[in-house]
Amino acid sequence: KLSVADVAAQAMDFTFRIEGVERGFMMLFDKNGQTSVSTEVKYRKPQKPGSDSGAQHIILSQTIIDRVKSEQQPILITDVSGDDRFSGSESLKISGLRSAMVAPLIGNQRLLGLVYVDNMQRTAAFTEEELNIFSVIAAQAAASIDIATAHEQLAENAIQRSALERFLAPEVVEMVVNNPAGVRLGGVNQKVSVMFADIRGFTTLSERMAPEKIVELLLHFLPWLLAVLNHSLRVLTDLFHCLECRHGITVDAAYAQIRHHARSHQAMVRSVAEAVVNLGMELK
Repeated sequence: KLSVADVAAQAMDFTFRIEGVERGFMMLFDKNGQTSVSTEVKYRKPQKPGSDSGAQHIILSQTIIDRVKSEQQPILITDVSGDDRFSGSESLKISGLRSAMVAPLIGNQRLLGLVYVDNMQRTAAFTEEELNIFSVIAAQAAASIDIATAHEQLAENAIQRSALERFLAPEVVEMVVNNPAGVRLGGVNQKVSVMFADIRGFTTLSERMAPEKIVELLLHFLPWLLAVLNHSLRVLTDLFHCLECRHGITVDAAYAQIRHHARSHQAMVRSVAEAVVNLGMELK
């Protein structure tokens, strides 16, 4: 799987197959349209260390950036000095630029950034045909960046979900993942039910066990405890749903439903209790 940086590097390699390209770089925008990343400048010819032309970044004219953002169309500059579109840009006049091409990186939902290449020596270094090729490269790069960004976001979400699932109930995890903005410092007031559980003889065990063994014990016990809690939640949910849906239910019928669910719950608790007892036997 390619990262965004990998896509940018490959895209710049392809642009340098166009005759006349001497320098180039890629600029990426965030969701607010602000510059988030500018790649290092790629040169056709190796630059001498310390030379002005060997700068790591090109200071791109804001006029060009604004035009790409507003029109979202490729731009061909054949002669800066005679191009009326940029006659008001002082930075272009003093840059020494002769020819350039700029293409937007248009994603599925927004403008992802732009790709820029230029030639500081020749006017009319690029033609309309080369601009078309350059635009195709930019379009392919934008599609790949969209995919790479989606993969990175999915991976990040998976890591966050995994971390949350260690400490929170599945319902709470879903709430946090689906609405991150709803989670804020200070929390909210809620009516909750709390169950306290203890491991019999834990204090004595902890005094004679190594720390890593205590952690191992707790990790072994936790899944069984969670199984009881989740089962209890399902039992109560099913019971209330059953009683709510049957408005004409008799007292005897309601009591029968309660006994049925209680037996189911007790059977679950017994099975977990047996497993915990077995765990205790193993520890001995």
